[in-house]
Amino acid sequence: MFRRTIRFVAKTVAVVTVASGAGVLLAKYVMDSMHHSVGIAKPTKKQLEEENQDNHALFRYLPELKRKIAWRQLGNYPTPIHRGTYNYISKDHGTARFYVKREDLSSPYYGGNKVRTLQHQLAVCEAKDATKKIYVTGTGGSNQIIATIVHGYHRLKLNVCPIWMQKDVPDLDNTLNMLSTLSFHSSEITSWADGFFMFQTMLSGILGSSSFFLPPGGNNPAGVLGQVGGLLELAEQIQKKEVPDPDGIFVAMGSSCTVSGLIIGVALCEHMNLNVFQSKEFKVHGVPIHDGIAGANRSMNFFKASWSQYIPLSIRHTIQSTCNELKKAGGPDLTAMALHVFETQVVIHDDEDVVGIYGGHSTISKNVAVQYDSIDDSIKDINGKSQKPLWLCGHFTAKAFTHMIEELKKDQTKDFIFWQTKSALQPLGPEDEWSKLKNLPDEIKVWANEGKSESIRRPGHVDTKHGNSMDYRHLMTKVDDALSIDNNNTQGFSKTSSRM
Repeated sequence: MFRRTIRFVAKTVAVVTVASGAGVLLAKYVMDSMHHSVGIAKPTKKQLEEENQDNHALFRYLPELKRKIAWRQLGNYPTPIHRGTYNYISKDHGTARFYVKREDLSSPYYGGNKVRTLQHQLAVCEAKDATKKIYVTGTGGSNQIIATIVHGYHRLKLNVCPIWMQKDVPDLDNTLNMLSTLSFHSSEITSWADGFFMFQTMLSGILGSSSFFLPPGGNNPAGVLGQVGGLLELAEQIQKKEVPDPDGIFVAMGSSCTVSGLIIGVALCEHMNLNVFQSKEFKVHGVPIHDGIAGANRSMNFFKASWSQYIPLSIRHTIQSTCNELKKAGGPDLTAMALHVFETQVVIHDDEDVVGIYGGHSTISKNVAVQYDSIDDSIKDINGKSQKPLWLCGHFTAKAFTHMIEELKKDQTKDFIFWQTKSALQPLGPEDEWSKLKNLPDEIKVWANEGKSESIRRPGHVDTKHGNSMDYRHLMTKVDDALSIDNNNTQGFSKTSSRM
């Protein structure tokens, strides 16, 4: 009897082990398929005619790529460098001073870091087949989804289909992103309220041939190359003395698309002998916003472990896949150099107390954001003129900002740059987002109603039972109104920049 029991247990363990192994392989296959769904494509004749390729920093430094990688400008570049101040709650620490790369001002339609992510992604989709559906995934408060709707559908007339995979911590900032998405047209929207259909749609989009699939955060080679351009743009601004050669850059990490692009960009600057990022203490400071990923890094050294190269969406895997595509397109092989930068010049801040829970503030980040919001005239341009303050959302930017402020508390002589990834503008499209929200499943409406305002700068609320759209629309800007007040260009494109 005992032996039969042992054999049964052994067989059961074997079956579970095989099933688990098959599950891991399937998950990796799906993630790999998602990561490579878009790929790289040459620009179309129409794209080359309509875009000034010299407006893209990557093409200014690697002109051989102009006819190898499709690109749409989408935003106003270069984004400016501003100077910021933060008054510590304790008077003993005084005032922190920092620089900020205003990615949030990159577009009068919808700004933030996702605009760079989409420059190559959407152009590649357009070049390969502009009629295909483009599935874009994220959580309820996703910046990636609203950015893809605004720039993919509203700008380029591509067929963008959002998939809200799960709800975030209830927060008005998250609800506003969903409302912005609903204010633009989409042929289909899928959400966590119907889990089986959502899973079916995702698998169809990832594994099928009739659509493109943008992974969470846009982490794929096309998206990362857009972020490389942002780092090269900063290098030009350093050369122009608009900002000192920094001791560090602080950036929020979701999918690791942006931070991977910054790392490859630093490697490219070294490869081209641009003499920037020369401070002996220079580091790229990445701050994970997801508690699960931060926990994995604390327990398994997830980001720096060599085995992470096999995990799609990890920094190491992203660097290798992007550098491989760059080399195939005719650019330099930066793999070894970028991995060296990653090993020696990147710090991952995974503190549990700062990261908190995915989708919302931790107690510490909320306190820092509240204190920042209480400061008048906190941001100025290089000429001393007051500028729009930063939007420190609990989902993303407040956590990275908090770590920068903590580091400045230790040494206020450091020249740090904060990479502001959250759009300064909350867009309102032409469709009735309020009616659309009220027609969504109850599970989503309950989530939206529970989201409270966390900022004195953004008072408002959503109440689908007793409220109306006037409770929050004052926080949003109609796209046409945004364009009318844009001082750079009414079409959202920048003036031609030249290589230094």
